[in-house]
Amino acid sequence: MADLSLILASDPPMAFYQSTRPDIDLAWPRLASVGDLRDTLRVSGGETPNLSAGIDNGDGALTAELADPPLLAVASLYDGADLVWQGHLSRVTIGAFIQLDLEA
Repeated sequence: MADLSLILASDPPMAFYQSTRPDIDLAWPRLASVGDLRDTLRVSGGETPNLSAGIDNGDGALTAELADPPLLAVASLYDGADLVWQGHLSRVTIGAFIQLDLEA
């Protein structure tokens, strides 16, 4: 994966991306990392498929945008134009590095 973008179907929608800006008004080039997908086939105990995304917030500019996070908003991860994963936003941890936890 080389051209990742994460789109949250919140109101209004927001996106975080690495290189190609999605066609969404609230979009920031701050997608720093995407964790490994953890799914029920690899995790004992039937854990819900999940992954996490890291957003650069070193300057604090996104703190206010995510202070009241759109929990349960549909989260779609794209590699270029290809949808590679979809779930919902389950938790947000805000700091210099924002962690978005996503579940299927």
